[in-house]
Amino acid sequence: MNTLASHRLVFGSVVALGLLVSACSSGGYPKKVQADSDPPNTPCEGSKACQVWGWCSEKNGQCIAANDEGCRSSQSCKQGGLCSVEGERCVAKTDTDCSDSEWCDKFGFCDAENGVCR
Repeated sequence: MNTLASHRLVFGSVVALGLLVSACSSGGYPKKVQADSDPPNTPCEGSKACQVWGWCSEKNGQCIAANDEGCRSSQSCKQGGLCSVEGERCVAKTDTDCSDSEWCDKFGFCDAENGVCR
């Protein structure tokens, strides 16, 4: 392969990658839910993990989900339907968890399957 063909191949790959990234970030999929770090010794009920993920109870030094109320009040419930406690985390157990979420309205993720909305 000559140098010009090589440069065209690289340029084409870069353009294709740019279009792919642009399509993925332009509203085709929901943004990931982010949580900032808390200062040391922040109680779980006042933590970012509680606000974002519903992990509002402490067990063995870790913040966990212990009840549906903590899950329902979280950002991940409102956005992505993770509104019911299972084990020590919030998940989407019912289609109602999902149908009441922002992601159902915006992206059609309205059915609970394997703990998430699809």
